[in-house]
Amino acid sequence: MKKFFALTCLGFILLLAAMAPPAGAADPAKKVLNFGNFGNIDGLDPAVDWDSWYVVRAGMGECLIKFDKNMTNQPWLATSWSVADDKLTWTFKIREGVKFSNGNPLDAEAVKKNFERVLEKARARFESEFFKYEFIEANGQDLIIKTAVPAPGLPGMLGDPLFMVIDVATVTDAIAAKGGDATGPYKFVSLENGVLKLTRNDLYWGGRPPFDEVNLVSIPDPNTRSMALQNGDIDITTNTSATDMPVFMNNPDFVAEETEGVRVVMAYMQNAKGLADPNLRKAVKAGLDLRVYADKVLGGRYSPAKGPLPGVLGYGFDTLVDPYAHDPAKAKALLADAGYSDSDGDGFVDKDGKPLEIGFTYYATRAEFPLLAEATERSLKDVGIKVNLDQVESGVFGTKRKNGDFDILIMSVATAGTGDPQPFLVSHFETGAFNNNGAYSNPEVDALFASLKGEFDPDKRSEIIAKAQVALLNDPGYIFYVYPKSNMVYAKKLVGVETLPVDFYWMNDKMDFKD
Repeated sequence: MKKFFALTCLGFILLLAAMAPPAGAADPAKKVLNFGNFGNIDGLDPAVDWDSWYVVRAGMGECLIKFDKNMTNQPWLATSWSVADDKLTWTFKIREGVKFSNGNPLDAEAVKKNFERVLEKARARFESEFFKYEFIEANGQDLIIKTAVPAPGLPGMLGDPLFMVIDVATVTDAIAAKGGDATGPYKFVSLENGVLKLTRNDLYWGGRPPFDEVNLVSIPDPNTRSMALQNGDIDITTNTSATDMPVFMNNPDFVAEETEGVRVVMAYMQNAKGLADPNLRKAVKAGLDLRVYADKVLGGRYSPAKGPLPGVLGYGFDTLVDPYAHDPAKAKALLADAGYSDSDGDGFVDKDGKPLEIGFTYYATRAEFPLLAEATERSLKDVGIKVNLDQVESGVFGTKRKNGDFDILIMSVATAGTGDPQPFLVSHFETGAFNNNGAYSNPEVDALFASLKGEFDPDKRSEIIAKAQVALLNDPGYIFYVYPKSNMVYAKKLVGVETLPVDFYWMNDKMDFKD
């Protein structure tokens, strides 16, 4: 651990060197914000994987729709939208007077071409998680989308960062390194040594952005990130660990804000291979004490999960009952039903002479992951299951997830990143879906999702989603651990910070230092 901490600190020193101006070149009149980022930025092409999240978070990119503190759709690059009587044809009015950072005007044609590029580069995710369309047309500032089947949540879907708008007319092979010409308050300068450097976009439609420069500094280790904030090396950060939040809450030099989020920390269980036996998956779930994890292991700053969706969203949450909640005796009985016993008396079960060993894959930049991994290992040991912890770098983690190369793999997922949980539910739990990397398949769930996709009535949608949650608990293919809160921690001199349920928006055009 000491060696790891020393390496992390060395890495941070190199980051600080990258942020610093050349000797004699410092301009005290410049207003510079340093934002401590918990992840590593591997690329900035908005249509590739989840790169668009960082482009939006950094204040470079914007979508047609933005979400408020209640996860309600609000105008952003679109000022209004409506659906025709056919429930298929949508019209979005694109905001007048907006320019891309290169000076080109934003109109419906530019949005259309951008969406076509997203479809070309991310078709599997686009069509599985979001929607299929028959056509997109542009008429001045009117963008017209006709979906192949009814898509009740389409406006919110277009608030996902995947649909942030860049000027496709200037797209080059270097877009992955630069993020494209977008419409946000800040624009790209460089991405080197873990620092994304930005400068003010003087063409921003919302007025003059306050900062001359913004540095989004990657500091994956949560302890190092908190230390950097206390030392004044960064001005603001997010995803602060549960153990560090009280430190900042009790320090008058900082503001530490939390809000109920829409994320769930969950784990895929590999249904196709090592955990194909449903009794084994049920035994794993029954061996885990989520209340202890939330209250003790994570310091009480998380809520124990009852299902895939946080209680703040509703959808039958209050009546949910997990039939495989913590019950060590039940876990042992389920293992016996699956044919496992401790034949050699070593404390771990085996079957046909082969010991049961389950891998647990995680990465460490989210502070809760190592803690939950270790807690899972201890809990399952008590019921006779041996867990091998597999900590990997985020890039390796992504490859393992996509390839299904895991037994258990933990994730933190935004459940209502479009203002509605349908994209999250369908893309993770429908048979063969884009994010269903554990090969889960449940005919009851698939049938409920088929009904959900075309249902516009809010009450009926809520009823379908509530039934889907019950079905996912009765036939477990996933572990739903805890619901984290969203947090922002920043120096007292900073104003205009928004702490919102969904973590798409870090930088905004209102953040500034007090005069």
